[in-house]
Amino acid sequence: MTGDRSSRKRYWDAQYTAYWKKRVEEASEGGTSSVIQGDPKTEDDSVYERVFAKTPTRAGSLLDVGCAWGRMFPLYKAMGLDVCGVDISESMIAEAMRAWSDDPDVKSIQVSEAESLPFEDAFFDNVAILAVFDATYQNEALGELLRVLKPGGHLYLTGKGHFYHKDDKPALDAEIGARRKGHPNYFTDVSKLRAQLADNGHEILASYYFPRRGDFASFTYVEEPPERFYEYFLVIQKGPSVGTYHNLAEAESQTYLDQARSGAEVIKLSAIKRKVYVLSDENVSLKALEPQQVTHDYVSWMNDYDITRFTEQKFLTHTMDDVKGFVLSKLNSETDVLFGIFYNSKHIGNIKLGPINFHHLVSDISYFIGDKEYWGKGIATLIIDAVVGIAFNEVGLMKVTAGSYSNNVASSKVLENNGFAIEGTRRKQILFEGNRIDSLIYGKLREDIR
Repeated sequence: MTGDRSSRKRYWDAQYTAYWKKRVEEASEGGTSSVIQGDPKTEDDSVYERVFAKTPTRAGSLLDVGCAWGRMFPLYKAMGLDVCGVDISESMIAEAMRAWSDDPDVKSIQVSEAESLPFEDAFFDNVAILAVFDATYQNEALGELLRVLKPGGHLYLTGKGHFYHKDDKPALDAEIGARRKGHPNYFTDVSKLRAQLADNGHEILASYYFPRRGDFASFTYVEEPPERFYEYFLVIQKGPSVGTYHNLAEAESQTYLDQARSGAEVIKLSAIKRKVYVLSDENVSLKALEPQQVTHDYVSWMNDYDITRFTEQKFLTHTMDDVKGFVLSKLNSETDVLFGIFYNSKHIGNIKLGPINFHHLVSDISYFIGDKEYWGKGIATLIIDAVVGIAFNEVGLMKVTAGSYSNNVASSKVLENNGFAIEGTRRKQILFEGNRIDSLIYGKLREDIR
């Protein structure tokens, strides 16, 4: 997630209320979700009841941060607490107001971000932020939660750990899916969190570490922090002052970053390289190119100035061995897919997706039609549309970029017809046939697709 607070607020105000209500309605101990197929169900209230039974709240008041529609209010009321609720989402608060505004035990319900709470210092006996902390800017939020809590008060806090098991596929799928949707997500370095809480005079009264996604719902936990775990629940007793906090969380888990480097996303490329893609013109298809498909015609294309005129390949002399080596390197690459373009099974050119940056979810594309018989037939437009669709829908990228010489009018037209926009001009970047010309940078975002 980025640091754009307005987009974060819009996200929660959009369709998330309906989605989260469905997840809570199906909550149970164990089993898989029907809302997100194959994902473990979220936890039900009994999980929280167990924690509160083992480490009871202080008598008095409780602030529910991220209260949604007041899901937890009945539990807090049953414990004899005066309840206040805040949520970043106006739609959530509207639901809470409809349900709870007349309840004498619910003292206030307000729209507020966790990082800027509308209450005086040391105001509450308890603060709860459940299934919400991972969506906040944690350095700021933790300071605010402790600011409004009385010394000796209890903070009940859950979040996601930054280093979960590398074979926890539901956790990895959830992280990747959240990023694609723009769902706010931060992963806590809990060792830093614990150390900074201790340094600032706070005490951890109870801790629960849930090793894998789904263990929270079944209340499967360990009390000592293991090396790897997915979620955590801490009960913190505030010390005499608030303190300051820094570098508690990142937008990507360490597991995701490690997996991206070690090949979790590469599995997708391997599957793509095994497919044949038949395009809307059924005569045209795409398939990852293999060395045995390199012909003398292909090599001759690479040495034909008319074909390579608008590429850097024109400065090289290509041999059969060179071209086969290039094709093999792309077939084995973990960040590139080199598609051959086929017309009725005849190889007529290439289009490459890559190098893919799995961290930023972006990639470049480059392409050429080598067989001049197929120039001007609209094939470039077809193949770019197809590969961009593969990039967004199968690889999960957020952006595709391409470059073009400023005097390559045909290439620019093809890109623009496919919804690419000029993002920049590198002035006089290219020496072309004795003259300096511009290099154009094009880009297309997933959100540009209508």
